[in-house]
Formats: sequence, structure tokens, C-alpha cells
Amino acid sequence: MDHLKLTEDKLSVEAISELVGDSSCGAISVFIGTTRDNFEGKKVVKLEYEAYEAMALKAFKDICNELRGRWPAVHGIAIYHRLGAVACGEASLVVAVSSAHRGPALAAAAHCLERLKASAPVWKREHYAGDLAPHWKENPECSPTLPPHRSPSPSPPRSPDNTTDTNLIQINVSNEELQQRIQNFIERKRAQVDLSNIVDFIPGCGESDAQAQDADTCARVRTQFVKRSDSKGHLKIRRVHNEWGPQVSC
Repeated sequence: MDHLKLTEDKLSVEAISELVGDSSCGAISVFIGTTRDNFEGKKVVKLEYEAYEAMALKAFKDICNELRGRWPAVHGIAIYHRLGAVACGEASLVVAVSSAHRGPALAAAAHCLERLKASAPVWKREHYAGDLAPHWKENPECSPTLPPHRSPSPSPPRSPDNTTDTNLIQINVSNEELQQRIQNFIERKRAQVDLSNIVDFIPGCGESDAQAQDADTCARVRTQFVKRSDSKGHLKIRRVHNEWGPQVSC
């Protein structure tokens, strides 16, 4: 069973370990990530965590599925991550994995940490002692960018390797959904063309069906509006008015 949670409450390592424990398991591998009090010579007083919660929990679940696919012997998985302010020495992340033997539990727990760093949209803000400004950071392995309302410390500008045209629209959908959207667009355009043809060619030019059938003339041809059950066509041409050539009867 998977136990996944984002919380502002303090993490209990013992309680989380008990969640994955089972009489069939002889090993529980636990990792505890704590707030250290220094970073690159600066005194850290606390960390502040923020996440896209729905996306983060989905990433946690995807990681659990990956672990179970690679190590079928894994029994229980728990991923608990703190949000909000976390003081120095307190746990910000607890990962616990249980299995019958230590090998799968140790390997799965280690892989879980790497995947969390690479895919979970969780960011931290370091608060320093003195007059130093706090700094929002993300894991260097993590692909999602920082939230729009957060920004890291200024860095020297650099020229982008690949500039995306802001006029382009990118749609992230499955191929099936994209094909359905295209089909819906085609059907709408066909309906518009059909309506335009009726207005142009049916006597009455856009009037109701009854009015159209009673009308004598049309801008292009003399026709009768006939709904046929055995065909998709609705036009019965009586005579084409061609002032520039011979008259053709149909």
C-alpha cells in the first residue's frame, strides 16, 4: 500500500515507519531529510517549502508505481513531505519502503529519492541569518520551473539556446484527443458549408423550409428543396438559368 502526504505538521518517523510495516516484511528502509543550518557559508535559520500539491501527489504516485514495477518484492511505500516553515534539525521529508528482504527495500528507497528530486514539483525557500535575503530554490535535477510568483536570486543574463515564438500555441494532449479535436473542427466546417450552399442555391435564400419551397426564383438556379431518405442530397434541379450559353434541362 502507498501512503502519500503533503503536510504542514511535523513528521513522525516512527508513525510513518509503522504505516509500511507488516509481519511478512523483514526490512524497512527509511530516509529522513532534515533542515541543515548552513549553505555555502551562509547561516540558514529555516526552510520554507511550497508545492503544486495535486501535481506533487501525482508525481509521488507515479514514483510508487515505478518502484513496484522494478522491485515487485516491495510491500509498503510511504512518502511524506513537509510544507511551510521547517526549522533547522526538523524533518522535511521521510521516505519509508518495506520488503521481505533488505535488498529491494534499500534499492527502492534510494531510487525513490532520486526520482523525487527529478520530478516532484516541490520548492524550498532558504532563510538566512543577518541581512541576507531569502532565496527560493529548486532541485537542480527537477524539470518543472519555479512558480510564477517566486523567483530565485538574480543571476547574470544569458542568451537562450532556443527561443520559442510567443505567437505559437502549444497543446499538450494525447494523440487520440488531438485527432478528435481535428475531426470536430472538420465536421463544424462541413456544417457551415452545407448551410452556405442551402442559402445560395435553395429558393428563398435562407428562409424557412416552407417558404423556400414556395419561392419561384433563386440567385443561381431554379431548384426544389427535397429531403430524401435514401440520399444525403437535398437538391432537385429543374432547370439551370445560364444566360451566357444554351439552356440545359435536368
